[in-house]
Amino acid sequence: QRQMCIRDSISPQYAITAAHCAPYWGTGDPIYLGQHKESERDGDGCVETMYIESIVSHESYNDWTLQNDIAVIKLTEASQFGYAPIDHLDQPGDGTWHEPGTPLVAAGWGTLSSGGSAADTAQHVVVPAVPDCWETEYGEGYDPDTMVCAGAEGVDSCQGDSGGPLFGIDSSGERTLVGVVSWGIGCAQSQYPGVYALVSPARAWIKPRPRAEAATLHKLSLIHISE
Repeated sequence: QRQMCIRDSISPQYAITAAHCAPYWGTGDPIYLGQHKESERDGDGCVETMYIESIVSHESYNDWTLQNDIAVIKLTEASQFGYAPIDHLDQPGDGTWHEPGTPLVAAGWGTLSSGGSAADTAQHVVVPAVPDCWETEYGEGYDPDTMVCAGAEGVDSCQGDSGGPLFGIDSSGERTLVGVVSWGIGCAQSQYPGVYALVSPARAWIKPRPRAEAATLHKLSLIHISE
């Protein structure tokens, strides 16, 4: 299981994360928008401190199988900082980012190796899509309706990246959120790629949450929640 957690902003007052992270935070806990380096967060004028009002897990989340491992966070107020957002949520039926080997990007402050120390600086790694993940050692533990795999030997998300983004970048530079870091066995092993909550089937559940801000729901950026 991935430990610690990252959040991805989906509008000025909402964020998306992994549902298995939800029990670890509650009302009034801080998040940090725009953080790049953990050790230099205090006094960094680029970091905006926000606070959680509520966390709602997907209605079909299964904490045993980790199906539908997505949750939406509402903040107590809207962000005032204008960071460049991710451009799109993955669409149901769009196979653009799901062909074998398609390069995707995972990001977070997780460990740099299985069981290692958490990174002080935000990291990112390019990982290949693994759409036929049931053919790996995960077998029936992988649900293609609610999960997506990406990674290969030597490249993967890891412990501490939970809730962080998996996204694709098209030829124009626009980014599409494909998944949310969910679980895995170890890190960067050839038969155990990272497993991500699939965004496209959860889109219809996510979109009604910030009703007043539906027009900006497609905009995402990486934020950090304190331990």
